[in-house]
Amino acid sequence: MRPLPLALLAACAHQAPVSDATPAAPPPPATGVPGLDALLVPGAVVVFGEVHGTRQGPAFVADAVRAAARTGPVLLGLEIERDEQPRIDAFLASDGGAEARDALVHGAFWHRPFQDGRSSHAMVALLDAARTAGARVLAFDHAATSPNQRDADMAARLAEAPAAAPDATLLVLVGDLHAREVAGLPPAPELVPMAMQLAQRVPSVVTLDLVAAGGTYWACLGPTTADCGVQDATAKDVGPIRVDRSSPPEGYDGVWVVGPITASYPARDPTAPG
Repeated sequence: MRPLPLALLAACAHQAPVSDATPAAPPPPATGVPGLDALLVPGAVVVFGEVHGTRQGPAFVADAVRAAARTGPVLLGLEIERDEQPRIDAFLASDGGAEARDALVHGAFWHRPFQDGRSSHAMVALLDAARTAGARVLAFDHAATSPNQRDADMAARLAEAPAAAPDATLLVLVGDLHAREVAGLPPAPELVPMAMQLAQRVPSVVTLDLVAAGGTYWACLGPTTADCGVQDATAKDVGPIRVDRSSPPEGYDGVWVVGPITASYPARDPTAPG
């Protein structure tokens, strides 16, 4: 190391003591959601298991993305077909205007006849939050020959991220069945869930199950397009919005509580409610 110039050494010698120095800037603001901020650390892997088709689920994760991005790089994993990755990357690099949004939702994923809630207005808003926060997005879903193969492919794609960017915070939003760390839950008792396989590769993963206070959500409750639409969720008292790991349900490390939920309609219809 080269020695400091004499003039700089003299200036340093006449500086005020450390105790009299100007206080350091306060840390960046956090989400304010109890239990969430402690999870948003560099290198963390957090899986949010959701009920598809709500406004509140993606909005909660958007807040987490913005908070985590204040302290380091963030990668957001979404249950979107990986063929959409080029469109997503183009949107993240855009100004987020109407033309960029139209190009984003022009892909086949957003125009599937079977709209199951994953291609909603709220998901577009989440992608926009990632764009403004400077986060990267990984579309990790993949059509496969069987449900188990699909979950295995999703886990493998996500497992590559911590190895490639160990200092990034990886936040994953996926259906709650895929977010389980144990197998054997109807309606797919033979399924080895994505999060269970991911945890075998990344032991530090934290999985959370969504808890809502009732309301509405967009989902498909049957095998045909006629079964897709706004569904009612049973009202219940779940307490304040928070992440709670004190009494985790089977297959998860805790819950994320979002309060009342509201359906988010498919983004392919720009006139539909967000």
